[in-house]
Amino acid sequence: MVAIVGLAALVVAAAAATTKPDPREAGSALRHRPLESFGRRGGAQRASKRDATVRYATRRGRGAPSVSASELDGREVLLRLARTAADASNAVTLLTAGFAYHEVVANFLAAYERSGRRNWVVACLDGELGAWLADRGAACAPTVGRSKWAKVHAHIWTTRVQMLVSLLESGFSVTLADADAVFLGDAAPWLARDKGDVVASRGSFPGWASEAWGATACMGLVRFNAGPKTLDFARSLLHQTRALGDDQKAVNAVLKRAGVAWARESGVAPRAPPLRYEGSALLATGDAGGLRVALLPHVLFQRRCPDDPPKGPAVVVKHCYTEKEAASKKAALAGAGAWLLRGDWRSVAATNGTSAWLAAIT
Repeated sequence: MVAIVGLAALVVAAAAATTKPDPREAGSALRHRPLESFGRRGGAQRASKRDATVRYATRRGRGAPSVSASELDGREVLLRLARTAADASNAVTLLTAGFAYHEVVANFLAAYERSGRRNWVVACLDGELGAWLADRGAACAPTVGRSKWAKVHAHIWTTRVQMLVSLLESGFSVTLADADAVFLGDAAPWLARDKGDVVASRGSFPGWASEAWGATACMGLVRFNAGPKTLDFARSLLHQTRALGDDQKAVNAVLKRAGVAWARESGVAPRAPPLRYEGSALLATGDAGGLRVALLPHVLFQRRCPDDPPKGPAVVVKHCYTEKEAASKKAALAGAGAWLLRGDWRSVAATNGTSAWLAAIT
């Protein structure tokens, strides 16, 4: 329910010089330094000296010796993780978070794997989360450190859109998900290419888009299916995210600029905006200059989670609206029946791999 000028390139140390580790089940010391940033085509530029070194270690078990590692830039680490995680359709789900949200991250990953999918990649905003995941057998993609001038959330949103562009350039389809967007069922059929080039959950922000259309594209859960039109759209999204400091403002602004035309949904009055929000039960479709856009039905992909939900189809994803802080998100998910971690989950040892640990903590 939680959250990349160019795309970030970082120096990462991983595995022995003669043997590179599997990036998903990491078993070596990892170190990354935010020394470079990527251009649109992956070219590196030197970052300023104020970028701090961030280190974290990954181990196959407590007490296991660390090993030296060859250096790989952050973009290559991201792509290696994606190649390992991608499903049969070459799709990954990208989660971006820091250690303050580690409980929410654990809940997300446990629920996601319980839904039947394992194609997740975590981008770590700090070394603490990287080390915490490493202790549980998982590696994460490092991200460039935030400058003192950048706002926290603007940095997070820009960071993940930069990573999105990099993944799309490499042919991956990408689902961006907030850490508090909890998968209670398999969302993959709803996000597939036949549904649209861009498939988003519904929101009500920004206000101008909600007033004009009846609902907005929510960046807390959105799929970008790989292709030339999607990549062009994502590059425009990155430009606007940098300009506006908010990826949800940006994605709706890009749709508006592209002249998106929504098909009027059933039951909507002729003079009313074409889309429904909380009562929507079907996929909404639109065209944005040849880009096929779809909005998921709110009854199945919830942003507003009712305290007393009506009987109906099982909810696929709950992304309950609340304040942007870990404690509020945990409370909202617990109230909505989407907090799956058992009370003593912290005491569960990760001795048999990440997936086994995730299964054991729920």
